[in-house]
Amino acid sequence: MRQGLLDLRLRVHLDTDGTALRMPLDRSFIMKGFGTVVTGMLRSGGIHEGDLLQLEPTSRVIRVRGLQTHGESVQSAQAGSRVAVNLSGISATEIHRGQTLVSPHSLSPVDTIDAEVTLLESATPLKHRAAVHFHAFTSETMARLSIYGYEAALPGSTRLMRVKLAEPIVLMPGDRFVLRQPSAAGTIGGRRVLDGHPEPSQRKAATVAWLEQLKNAPAADQLTLRVNRRHTRGIALDVLSSETCRTPDAIRRHIRAALDSGESLLVTGDLLLSRSALRAVSAAITSRLQAGPGKSSALRSQLALGAEVFDFVIEALVGDQQIRFAGEMLSLSSAPAHLSDAESERLALVERAYEQAGLLVPSVIEVAQSLGYKEADVRRLITILQRSQTIVRMGSDNLFIHSTALSRLAAQIAALRGSQMDVGRFKQLTGLSRKYAIPLLEYLDRQRVTRLQGDKRLIL
Repeated sequence: MRQGLLDLRLRVHLDTDGTALRMPLDRSFIMKGFGTVVTGMLRSGGIHEGDLLQLEPTSRVIRVRGLQTHGESVQSAQAGSRVAVNLSGISATEIHRGQTLVSPHSLSPVDTIDAEVTLLESATPLKHRAAVHFHAFTSETMARLSIYGYEAALPGSTRLMRVKLAEPIVLMPGDRFVLRQPSAAGTIGGRRVLDGHPEPSQRKAATVAWLEQLKNAPAADQLTLRVNRRHTRGIALDVLSSETCRTPDAIRRHIRAALDSGESLLVTGDLLLSRSALRAVSAAITSRLQAGPGKSSALRSQLALGAEVFDFVIEALVGDQQIRFAGEMLSLSSAPAHLSDAESERLALVERAYEQAGLLVPSVIEVAQSLGYKEADVRRLITILQRSQTIVRMGSDNLFIHSTALSRLAAQIAALRGSQMDVGRFKQLTGLSRKYAIPLLEYLDRQRVTRLQGDKRLIL
C-alpha cells in the first residue's frame, strides 16, 4: 500500500507539472495568534511563504504569511498536498467555501462551459434547458444545461452540453463535476469540462465538431485546436494559459512541434496564429489589391485585423515578393507601378480629405476646390481609392465615404442589436440629414447590419 501511495503521489506531480497554481477552498477560519486561515487541496502549481495570491471570483489580492501541510509548518507546498494557508490583508468572513486561490492575473472564473456529460443508468431522461445542481471540487451552484442536438439525453448516454452556471467558478479543461437534481438531491450524472471559454458567436455545428476533435486529442493537439479556433485574431500565450491552466513555458514546450512544422506561427513574442489563418489573411490582402493599390491602414481596417497579425502577414508577403510596400501604399508586385511619387502624394491627400470628413463628406467638386486640383483628376484618384475599397460610393456620383467611417458606423449601430430604428432615429444618432441618411441605411442593409421591415429597420 505504501508503494501504491508513493506511485499515486508521483502521478499527481507528473500530471500537474507545468500547470498554474489553483487551490479550491473548503474552509476559512480565524486562528488565535495567526489570523485568517484557509484550507484546501492544492490542485496544481505550488505555494510559497510570502507569495501574493488572488482570491477568485473576487479578484482580491492577498499575501501568504505561512503554510502548513498535515499539521507541520513548511516554507512551500506542492500539488497534491492538503494545505492550510495563513493569509494577511483579509478577514475570514470575506472568504467562503467554493472560492479558489490562484496566482495573480492567471486564471479567471467562468460562468459558461462546454462539457461532456454522462447520465447514470438510474437517472430519468434529461431535457434540453434542464436546471440542475452543479458540483465541482468545493463549489456548488445552480446551472442550466443546453444539450447540443436538442434531443433529450437518455439514461446511460454521454452527450455534449453547454452549461450555464448561476455563479462563476474557476474551471479548467479536464475538471470533473457532478450533477444532481434540483429537488430530492439525487445524483443524476456528471463527467468533465471540455472548454471553459466557448466562442460566443460560433455556430453550434462548428462548436460540436471542434469539441469532438478536442475531447480525445493529446495535450499538444488540444493547444493547436485552440490556436486554430481563433482564426485571424490569433491568441496570446497568456490567454491560452488562462484557458488551459498551463504555464506559458509549458505551452511553448507542447507546441514546439507545431511551430517547427509551421502548423502554428509565433507572430510576435507571445501571439500565436494558425497556418490556415495566415493563408486566409494573405488571400484576402492579395484579393483586395487586385483591384488596385491601397493604403495599409485602410486595408487593415477593412479586413478587421489586429495590427500584429496584419503587419506579420504584410512582412511575409513582401518577403515572398507577392506585394510591394511604398510609403503607406500597398500594391501587388505583378501590377505595374502606375503612380509617380507626386501622384501618390495627391492620392494620399484625396484619401485624407475623405477620412477626415467622416460621414459628412464633401462633394467631388468641393474636394477638388479645397485641394486645388481639377475635378477630372480627383475623380481618377477616387477610382483608384474605390478599387482598393478605401472609399465606398453611396449610390451617387458625388457621395463617397471613407471605409473607416463606415466601419465605425457599423459598429455603433451593431451595438444596438435586436432593436428597431426608423430614419428619424438614425438621423438623431448620426446627426446627418436625409440626403446622407438614406444611402447609409441602404449600405447597412447590404452589409447585413440592418434589415428593412416596413418603414423601420431591425438591427441584426
